[in-house]
Amino acid sequence: MGTALLDHPARKIRGRSFRVGVVGLGAGTVAAYANASVTFDRRGRGTYVRSLRRDPPDTLRFYQLNPMVLTWAEEKFTFLRDARRRGAIVETVLGDARISLERELANGNPQGFDVLVVDAFSGDAIPIHLLTRESLEIYWSHLAQNGILAMHVSNLDLDVKPVVHRLAQELDARLLYIKNEDVDHYAIDSSSWMLLTKNAVFLADRPSHDFEREPPPPGPLWTDDYSSVFSLLKLDD
Repeated sequence: MGTALLDHPARKIRGRSFRVGVVGLGAGTVAAYANASVTFDRRGRGTYVRSLRRDPPDTLRFYQLNPMVLTWAEEKFTFLRDARRRGAIVETVLGDARISLERELANGNPQGFDVLVVDAFSGDAIPIHLLTRESLEIYWSHLAQNGILAMHVSNLDLDVKPVVHRLAQELDARLLYIKNEDVDHYAIDSSSWMLLTKNAVFLADRPSHDFEREPPPPGPLWTDDYSSVFSLLKLDD
């Protein structure tokens, strides 16, 4: 996710807001990137989130189903509050993310996200309707030209990476598979992400690092009419 947010070429363009959409709020940690520079030293020296003046400010728009999650993010965590203090615009939309995104398109209001983060597949019961060809077409319609779709694919029980790879093929998009390592000093756990994009500048000019991996072969095409989690079960783990 950091690769998509920090290395997107549009982030360097003056005079425009960098727009990020997020499906799945959680504690709102994505907001740490808003109006901020994010770097860290592996040996744990210094603060790695620093305020960064951006004019116009970054805009984050979170889509969240459970209103209690929004309450907790606002009252028990500080990521959203800190982003607002740095001058970022933080918006929240309550309701099923796919329905909300469909409604915005129907109302002639595509969001033009530079990056759309989909972080909804880490639990035991994944929302399949957010991982079908039809849902990916909706996400793509909300991306700005040269946008990046960042999919969080970490899951203890299911391997959704082959499904995402197949969906990337359907969109004729390039796929990056990134799996980072633990950094104990910062309480960073390993996570796996897949980035889907047609942004040639991002693909050619992004900084190289050791976290890029070869993606697994593409799996079955999930649609609103067909999906099956059985082939994705990690039975050997």
